[in-house]
Amino acid sequence: NMHIYDEAANIERNNAMNVYGAGFGKETHSMGDVYLSIKAINQTAGGDGDMNGHFPYIFNAFGGSNMGEVDGNVNVYYAVGKQGTLLGSLYGGGYKGDIHGNTFVELAEGFVNNVYGGSRQANIGGASHVWAYDGKARGIENANHLIICNLYGGNDIAGTISGKMPVT
Repeated sequence: NMHIYDEAANIERNNAMNVYGAGFGKETHSMGDVYLSIKAINQTAGGDGDMNGHFPYIFNAFGGSNMGEVDGNVNVYYAVGKQGTLLGSLYGGGYKGDIHGNTFVELAEGFVNNVYGGSRQANIGGASHVWAYDGKARGIENANHLIICNLYGGNDIAGTISGKMPVT
């Protein structure tokens, strides 16, 4: 399990160019399910992060691997309050690393430029699932809005999703 949030009180932001829920290199192989959670620290039902205003600022986030494979499902959760930002794209799958299972992406709060249920240039052996809900509009106490510029259930540039993709 990987949880991305700012824990140190003495730094202003938790920044990353790219975040991967699984491995990086071509020879990496993740056995079992992968969980990537991106959220503000001390966030309760959406909240505003901790009193020092620490929120993650990430360019791209991949639930899977950069180039290695994942033998299992990939689960991504994104809820960063009203100040967290993902300027690039959020992927349920990997960059060039195949997923031999399903991808599950859940978005609750914050700003995301692009969301893909699948991968960038890789295959998904199962289906991709994306749930997006605006915590504030749903009446969740202390929740903030979810803003998504573009949302896609499938892959970005290339790759195949083999499973049946539900539309709900």
